[in-house]
Amino acid sequence: MKKSLLLKTVYTVSSAGLFVLMFILSRNNYVLFHSFIEMFAIVTACGVFMIAFHSRAYVQNQFFILIGISFLFVACLDFLHLLAYKGMGVFPGNDPDLPTQLWIASRYLHAISFLAAPVFLSVTVKIRNLFFIYTTVTICLILSIFLWEVFPACFITGSGLTPFKIVSEFVISVILLIAIISVSGNKERFDKSVFSLFIASMLTTIASEMAFTLYTDVYGFSNFIGHILKLIAYGLIYKAVIHTGLKRPYDLLFRELKQNEEELLKALSEIKTLHGILPICANCKKIRNDEGYWQKVEEYISEHTDAKFSHGICQSCAEKLYPDVFKK
Repeated sequence: MKKSLLLKTVYTVSSAGLFVLMFILSRNNYVLFHSFIEMFAIVTACGVFMIAFHSRAYVQNQFFILIGISFLFVACLDFLHLLAYKGMGVFPGNDPDLPTQLWIASRYLHAISFLAAPVFLSVTVKIRNLFFIYTTVTICLILSIFLWEVFPACFITGSGLTPFKIVSEFVISVILLIAIISVSGNKERFDKSVFSLFIASMLTTIASEMAFTLYTDVYGFSNFIGHILKLIAYGLIYKAVIHTGLKRPYDLLFRELKQNEEELLKALSEIKTLHGILPICANCKKIRNDEGYWQKVEEYISEHTDAKFSHGICQSCAEKLYPDVFKK
């Protein structure tokens, strides 16, 4: 009890200290603060992909496979968002609209993937088909922003966020809420702690999206809060997938295999079998039990197996007992 309380205190103090450190960093160098948050999310997303992808041969449902693959492509868009952020100087123009467009594209891909994932608890799709779909969608999103320039504007210098960007954040939040309901309907398919972490991550992501509807300055406080919430959301994903997958794989990746094994062992333990030599009377066909008493065959078998008897009469006995009715 004392150890648990001590750990909670350490976590609380550490979290508060990290928040203060991030706030100080954001006030002194927002670009560095933003890069730290995004790199943590990108590394976590790639870690989720590696664990899910390399365990694909042992996982019965494809929920985590889809999440892992989607996180790889979300990480690609987040990396471009990081490079395009105001102050990085990687892309010409230094326009806040470009990173905001990449952000919205990444969030849509993230949310829709979580919405689709519960379907893959019972549906199997070839891995290469999933890669093809995500590759095609991601390339189209990138081309629509960089080459075709058909992706709607999300931030206009001097006036702030566009209606498309604000509405998109609400749409993404609604998609995540539906995903939460869908995942909750299948919570028996998850370990309790993993399920709770996934739900908490999606709820935190929704809170993050709401914070990103309020800022007018990409270095502003609402933008800071949104990124802090993203850090927390990915921290929960790290705990749910990477930490649990490495420390307790049977609670995450191989949970259904373990459940099937336990059900099989339970079924085997309940199966009653007869073995060895059975002493049976040569005349009346009764069997001598362990106590030395003679029992009818059907009584003995019923006690020692799960078999049930339904009495009838064979042709030979019918002709012998009822010769007038059953003639040869």
